[in-house]
Amino acid sequence: NNLHGLLKIYRDEIHFKKSKDFKLKQMNLIYENIRRGLMELNIINSMEQTSLPNNENMNRLNKVLGTQKPYKEWAASKINTVYNYHLEKLIKSIEIIHKECV
Repeated sequence: NNLHGLLKIYRDEIHFKKSKDFKLKQMNLIYENIRRGLMELNIINSMEQTSLPNNENMNRLNKVLGTQKPYKEWAASKINTVYNYHLEKLIKSIEIIHKECV
């Protein structure tokens, strides 16, 4: 839910670091990563609710969201592996957007 809200904020209210001097390439990068992020989020939301982020993804999520949520132990199962694969791609998209925007 927090990730969806963050992506919507980036999509609706993008503020560029270089105010008037931003490049079309930068804008395309941001919008492409918003699109990818929303696609990954839809995949994640369609998966089992029992899936948990692994330790690395939880640390990255806390950094991106500015939270301190504790890491919960997860079992290495196929569903958790797929979940964390898509979560990693989602976080990477958000990190790129965050880097390009204020």
